[in-house]
Amino acid sequence: MKEKHLAVYKHAKRLLKLRQTLQGVLPPDMAAHLIGVSLNGNRLVIYSDSPAWNTRLRYMAPALAQCAARQIGALPHLVFLTLPQHRHLKPPAAGRKIPRHQLKKLLGLFNRDSHQV
Repeated sequence: MKEKHLAVYKHAKRLLKLRQTLQGVLPPDMAAHLIGVSLNGNRLVIYSDSPAWNTRLRYMAPALAQCAARQIGALPHLVFLTLPQHRHLKPPAAGRKIPRHQLKKLLGLFNRDSHQV
């Protein structure tokens, strides 16, 4: 069991280092909107916080791919995704149920996100 936890920890640490390295290639205002990465084989998913920043990050794809290739050892296939923002969803007060429309929205986002990565 410890080996499994160690492997997960090492992978998370590698992803953190990769994200920080990629952010270092970008201008500071753009780097703040690269909020995460995921690596599965040769597929590098770059997450941004809005569609507009996602588009700007795509323009930087050649520089990001070269930077990632130096760190992971192969030229990755880049995929750019926008993570939905949940600021408008407030947690329910104690003892209250989550309204059905918010529950459907949350479950839909969870199911959609879990199949993309």
